[in-house]
Amino acid sequence: RAYHEWLPFRMPDPNDSLRIWRSFNWGGLADFFLLDTRHYGRDQQVSSTGFGVNVNDPQLNDPSRQMLGSTQRAWLVQGLKTSAATWRILPQQVMVAPLRVTTPFGTFIVNSDQWDGYPAERTRIMDSLIQNNISNVVFLTGDIHTSWGNDLPFGPGTYNPNTGAGSTAVEFVTPSITSANAAFLGNFANASLVKSQNPHIKYVDLAKHGYIVLDIKPDSVQGDWYFVNTIAQPQPGESPGESWYVRAGERFLRKANSPTTAPMGYNPPLIARGPATSVANPQPLLIGVYPNPAQEFVTLQLYSPIPQEVQLTLLSVDGKQGGTYRVRIAGAGTHYYQVPLERLSAGVWLLQIMGEKGPTETYRILKR
Repeated sequence: RAYHEWLPFRMPDPNDSLRIWRSFNWGGLADFFLLDTRHYGRDQQVSSTGFGVNVNDPQLNDPSRQMLGSTQRAWLVQGLKTSAATWRILPQQVMVAPLRVTTPFGTFIVNSDQWDGYPAERTRIMDSLIQNNISNVVFLTGDIHTSWGNDLPFGPGTYNPNTGAGSTAVEFVTPSITSANAAFLGNFANASLVKSQNPHIKYVDLAKHGYIVLDIKPDSVQGDWYFVNTIAQPQPGESPGESWYVRAGERFLRKANSPTTAPMGYNPPLIARGPATSVANPQPLLIGVYPNPAQEFVTLQLYSPIPQEVQLTLLSVDGKQGGTYRVRIAGAGTHYYQVPLERLSAGVWLLQIMGEKGPTETYRILKR
């Protein structure tokens, strides 16, 4: 219950409360398959010591070990086989690409928590892509706290880092916003060492914090890395990292000369945008609402650049008022407020936020 109330997951199957994996379609451009590689069908990772886990470790290579579980894997393979979109995008939690180090004592996987710790399961997925001739597959990954652009070298034959031959798909890995990054990899936290021992890794940054802007077009998918100047202080400012892309019909990354150019009428990459809220636009900004669904109350996380009075109104979907509350934001910054819900009937309610310059936004709340 706490998992669903406090984390931003939908429940796609009311009869299976542990399931979060689901899919959705973005027109004919892309099918998205959102996976759960954390807990649904996953076996415990293999314990590692020293350099990591030897690639020949019998427990590591046990063919019965699973990352997705048979139900989720069958759903994914069937969805990939029947997808009619140009691209198949797979957001998931842990890095797919191999991350290994070779020493005089053998070759080791660095992190058994990611797909490296489940090689048989990874092979099953990659074999299904190859055997069913499923192309235009892009994995989107986080969790490792650092930036990576990877070929996935599981195709037939030997992977060629110069041509990309032997790659099955590609992977974009977003960095952390504030969480520790370089220290996360311990003694392996050296970008040159990583790339020299893993030539399928085309881009890696182990120190900076930020995000990726992903541009999906019929002929290509490009990832542009952006890094903030500092996380030590609340200061604006960011700079672009590298940009990499995959062409439709290809299975490997190419380096782009610059971040993607947004189409006419669309906001440019975030590097060119001003702050979402400024003194010139002093409206309050809703940052968070939790828990949602809720029972007795919801907590609002509101940001305001100036002191002001804010009106919060709860409306039913047919426009009937369920309550109005006024809060006084004493100073610029982020503030927390609780809105009572115990008198409302169960169902969907709309939270309308009104700043001193007028309404700002409406947010949907589910009352249990």
